[in-house]
Amino acid sequence: MSNLTVYLQELEQNIKFLVQKNKELLLELQEKDQHLQNNSQKLQQQVRLINTLEQENKNLKVANAISGNDEYKRLMKAQMNRMIKEIDLCIAELQIS
Repeated sequence: MSNLTVYLQELEQNIKFLVQKNKELLLELQEKDQHLQNNSQKLQQQVRLINTLEQENKNLKVANAISGNDEYKRLMKAQMNRMIKEIDLCIAELQIS
């Protein structure tokens, strides 16, 4: 009977240890989840900033093309050609519908 008591006490200690370890791991998981959310927000902000800067860069290229810079004129013509092709595709899609 004493062996059974000792075994049950050890089992109880192991259960208490596992419960405590589970609580610690849950706290750690919550911290990591919060850290992940913070990083995700930072990433979204950086993506928005990149998109804004890319748009500003395009606008500056257009402004330079308008001002008469030959290199930017070539880029502007290429962009206009891409836009015209895209518009033509949209018109073709509308005519099919």
